[in-house]
Amino acid sequence: MRVPAFRRVWAVALLGSLATSSSFTILGWVVVEKTGSPFQVSLIAVLFMVPQLFAGPVGGALADRIGRARLLRGGLSMRACLAAALAASLVVVPEQLWPVYALHAIAATVAGTTIPARRALVADVVDRETLTNAISLDELALTTSFMAGPFIAGPLLLIVQPGYLFIGCTVMYALAAFAVPRTPAASESSPEPSSEPEQPVSFRESMLLGFRYLRGSRLLMAVFAIGVTTEMLAFTFFPLIPSFVTDVFRGGPGLLGAIQGTAESGAVVASLLVAAWAVRVVRPARLMVLGMFGSHAVAILLGVSTVLAVTFPMIVVIGLFAGVGFLMQSNVILTTVPRDLRARVLGVQQMAWGAGAVGGLMAGALASAFTLKLAVIAPAVAGLVLILVITAFAPELWREPASETEPPTDRDDT
Repeated sequence: MRVPAFRRVWAVALLGSLATSSSFTILGWVVVEKTGSPFQVSLIAVLFMVPQLFAGPVGGALADRIGRARLLRGGLSMRACLAAALAASLVVVPEQLWPVYALHAIAATVAGTTIPARRALVADVVDRETLTNAISLDELALTTSFMAGPFIAGPLLLIVQPGYLFIGCTVMYALAAFAVPRTPAASESSPEPSSEPEQPVSFRESMLLGFRYLRGSRLLMAVFAIGVTTEMLAFTFFPLIPSFVTDVFRGGPGLLGAIQGTAESGAVVASLLVAAWAVRVVRPARLMVLGMFGSHAVAILLGVSTVLAVTFPMIVVIGLFAGVGFLMQSNVILTTVPRDLRARVLGVQQMAWGAGAVGGLMAGALASAFTLKLAVIAPAVAGLVLILVITAFAPELWREPASETEPPTDRDDT
């Protein structure tokens, strides 16, 4: 926090995530109130995750070519405009859902192209010794905002129309765009050895470099596979929260905001713990596996629960495991990938979020055809099995990752 540029990046994460989490709560309640359909409710999460299948790699390549700060600032400005359009849609034609879905999908695409830039910017503005701490504090800003947004938006939905709440989201995105640092990253004054070809390459070739680097490392391939598994199978409870609130817990928007807000509290604890013990983290890949495995195990218990007094603690615990897992996943990538390829590899990693769209669609279909509980328990069990299989074939996960200055290899000491 002593680095001015990092403080500004941290503020961007705080404001942008607060607006995004609030919009999820608002849109989730709009859909569940108008349709009562678990499948249509799950589409809110699905439409956010689907664009990550292509927006992440495109955004990563753009960030490394035109500048991470410039891309981030432009994307946040566009999201402010889209939030204003959502506000107008909900006020002018509140009975129509297709403009809501369409604008939400466009906003998700814009967000997807800027996420690698913001994440890579964190590593740009701090040195290697404080990188784990910086990643944790950045995640703290994200999770705190995602926890606060539903707690704020839920009660406000009782007294304010959804469209007017999006005006607040518009302001927060605009402030986040203004907070993006305008000075070059300090690390650019002493750049690391470049992994780019000396001759200019096309945008397509530039984007493919991230895939090639990932494919060349068994460690990173295993990290990516576990991330895809967890995104798709461990968190099917969350896109169905509005349906659980109305059908299982018989609650309203206040309870919706409380559950969605609590979902991030465990990740806040994880961020604080990792930030405090950052210097002791020597095998992040191992911690990642344990965190992802724990997320699936707790998801099974979460699907079984029908009592709020049990559900709330389980939500905190799953957030704690997931927080540690995804923090360590970012740590492995940022410490093993050269600086000039970080945004591209992070963009490829972001494609795993698209697997969450598959999980959301699967959860919605299972819940509609069978029960809400089955839509949570069955995927979580499948995820546990897949993680065990991946770790059995990737011993690199249990060893310390290579330095970022070393090229990826298939040797045992990768």
